[in-house]
Amino acid sequence: MTLNNLAVLQSDKNEFENAENSYLEALEIREKFAKIIPEAFEIPLADTYLCLSNLYRYNIINSTLSLENAEKAYQIYYKYQENVPYAKKWGKVALDNIKYWKNIEED
Repeated sequence: MTLNNLAVLQSDKNEFENAENSYLEALEIREKFAKIIPEAFEIPLADTYLCLSNLYRYNIINSTLSLENAEKAYQIYYKYQENVPYAKKWGKVALDNIKYWKNIEED
């Protein structure tokens, strides 16, 4: 949680490269925990995927990485959306990122 929060702070301070590195480090850790206890750690993992997607959409501008991370986030949120309102809410944001990049590709 701390690395993800650090990345948010770094992003807020326009330290986008540092934020990216912190998110990627957080992602590595969260992926390991999600494999061990998915029901406890998959949603936090999706949160990090979504944060990376947003970073690549709004700050670093990398359509491929933004789309990849949004899709990973959405897949996880989708699994939990029926029973976890938080997952439903943030799944919509991930889906918005996916639609954004798909529309850009079509133009």
